[in-house]
Amino acid sequence: MVKILAIQIIKWVYKLTILKGYEIMKIIELAQSLGISRQLAYRHIARGMPTENLELAKEWRKRNLDITQTKQWRIDGNKGIKY
Repeated sequence: MVKILAIQIIKWVYKLTILKGYEIMKIIELAQSLGISRQLAYRHIARGMPTENLELAKEWRKRNLDITQTKQWRIDGNKGIKY
């Protein structure tokens, strides 16, 4: 249910940005720029993260995410990098 809703929201946002004349950033590029996975980027978009540009996405993450749930606040020092 949540996955279907997220997909519908993404499609709606995409259509809206095309109507307004904005060029939407590719989700994979946005995720890589933010240092997160593509899947996490889609979850954030479903919660309202803008995709127009990187600065807006970073600002949204600062305002809407719990800082203790990010990589930099991990107690064990795991930076989320695959070896």
